[in-house]
Order: sequence, then structure tokens, then C-alpha cells
Amino acid sequence: MICFDELDTLEVDDNGFLASQIIASLAKDLYNSLKRGVILLAMYPETWTKYIYAMPEAAAIMDRLVSEQPDRQPIQLKNLNSDDILALVRQWLQEFYQENQQIPPHPLYPFDETKLRELGKSRPTVRAVLRWCADNFVEANNIHPVEPYFQSELANVEASINSLLENEKEISSALWLAFNTLVGETVEKVKIENIQEVKASGSDQGYIDFRIVGNSEKIKIGVDVLQESGGKYVGAALKRLIDYKKFDLTRGCLIRSKKINSGAAVPRECVRKLLKELGGEWVMLQSQDIKPLLAILFVYENCENYQITEQEIFDFIKENKLAIDNPLIREILSDPSGQEPDNLTDDELPMRIPQTVTNYIDNIEVD
Repeated sequence: MICFDELDTLEVDDNGFLASQIIASLAKDLYNSLKRGVILLAMYPETWTKYIYAMPEAAAIMDRLVSEQPDRQPIQLKNLNSDDILALVRQWLQEFYQENQQIPPHPLYPFDETKLRELGKSRPTVRAVLRWCADNFVEANNIHPVEPYFQSELANVEASINSLLENEKEISSALWLAFNTLVGETVEKVKIENIQEVKASGSDQGYIDFRIVGNSEKIKIGVDVLQESGGKYVGAALKRLIDYKKFDLTRGCLIRSKKINSGAAVPRECVRKLLKELGGEWVMLQSQDIKPLLAILFVYENCENYQITEQEIFDFIKENKLAIDNPLIREILSDPSGQEPDNLTDDELPMRIPQTVTNYIDNIEVD
């Protein structure tokens, strides 16, 4: 394969021929001499139409240089769009990581897909994309080792959030992890001392997810993520959540994004008792609050594959305030007594809606 580039100079030789014309004539001769091969000339369209077409031997050159094109026209090199840029950068990086025997957290690492797509809107050249990548490459020393894996998992969570919102186990595990990173901290006037599994036997097992213990054991919050729709199961779960004595609770916290069916008499009565008589709380589950907690949970569960430590994950959570400034976490800990409800169910029962914390939004990008 023989390639010629930078043929658009206007300098001429002693015979008055341009570089593009000399190389085009040479390419014709090479074509006649070679049995097998590829000859590639790169030039601007104006050079081709203005100078190559003007040559006395233009017809012979066309027969050879564009012999494989049905329309007998040069191959057009178009500027890149967003998809082209992603494919190009992904290929470059794949070759780089394979050569250096490295496994990146995602195929575009260390670049961000959103920013690459934004670059595509300006329809840049390949050279411009290369320059952008060089200018936007961040040295690994400046990136927390957990960051790329968190961003990768966050993108996965974004793509599957609708199904994840129905997964009580994953949501509960994400909250459990977040609260464990807060042990020893004081949040919403609660000094968190321990996150405990709620001991239960027989038919009581599997309803209350965990218990938050704080303020010298004066506060014991039972947390139940309840996304089920069936009235029988919802009623059974709520019966346990309001049995403070049996499960050693001082407050019950229901986490749920759905209303309770108007015909479900037992669940609705349990919720009424939880909120009106027992000082409990119903916190609305919102996707924007749980997304980062799910993402860091999945990083935590795959830490061995990612070759990062649990301590690094805990440090990342603290540095980025994923837990302490998470609106859902803070709402669970806040004392609902004496507060005006910010939303009402059909039965005029108070449902608390987590409020955004400024620092939390500043630190985490969630669509």
C-alpha cells in the first residue's frame, strides 16, 4: 500500500507542475507497473477538480485512480458525527489497552461519552478529534481509583432504573451500604452507632430490612423498602413495621414510591397507625436519590473484579458525600414529629419527599 498526503501545496517545480499533478502522474505509472497493491492519494476536492482534471493526461489518470468507483469520482471523506467519533475513539483505546494488557472500566475510558457526543455536533475532522482527546486526557493520578467504575455503573443504572426501582433487595442493600459508611457520623441530629439486621423467626422473617441505631440506642429506626403491589404482602410487611416492641424499634420508616390501593383495608390502616399514632414515617422513593447509591453498591459488589478495595470505596463515598448529602438518607434519619407534611396520600396521610442537598448535586452528575 502506497499513500500520498499533503498534496495541496501551490508550489511548482521547474516545469511548472504542482505537487498534486506530479504525484497523480506518478500514481498512474505505478498503477501500470504494479501487479497488486493499493495507491491512495489524499487531497482537497478543489485540488482534484481544479488541478488534476486540468492535466493533459487527466483521462488516463481517472481510469486508474478512480477505477473501482462506479461513478468515477474520488471517495469522499466526510467530517465525523457523534457516532463516528465514539467508534473511532473506542477503536483507538481498544488497541491501546490490548497492547498494554490493561482492562479499562469502560471502552471509552478515560473520556466521557456525553462529551464526545457533544463534540460530534461540530462535525470535526479526525485531526481535531485527536487534538481534543489529547487536551482532555486526565492523568490517572488525578482520578480517584473508584471514579471510573462508579461512572460506568451509574450509566448502567440509568439504563435500567425502571426495573431496579422494583427490586427491593437491591435498594435495601444500597441503603444498608450507605448507612454503614455513616457510622460515627451525626446526621439530622442522629449520631449513627450501628446498622443492625432485625432478628426475626418463622413468619416474621424478611420484612424489615434493617435497623438504624443511634443516640446511645435511644433511636432505633426500622427501615422497610416496600415496592410490592399485592395488598396481602404489603399488609404483612406493615404489620411488622408497626410492631415496635417485638422488633425493638422506636420508629418505623416505610420507603415506597407507590400509593397503597384504596381497597387494601389492612395496609391502609397499618400506614395510618404508623404515621398518626406511632410517629413513623413514609418516605417517597425517588429515582434520582437511589441511582448513585445503587451505582456504588454495584461497584462494591464487584470490587474484586475491579481490583479496588472496600476502603477505597468507603473513602470515595465520603469524599463525594454520596451518603451524608443524599436526600433519601437524610429524610430517613429526620424526625417527622411536628413537621408539616409535604405531600398527602388519598387518606391525607403525610408522605415525606426527600429534598435536594446542594453539595450532593454539585458532586454527582445524575440525569
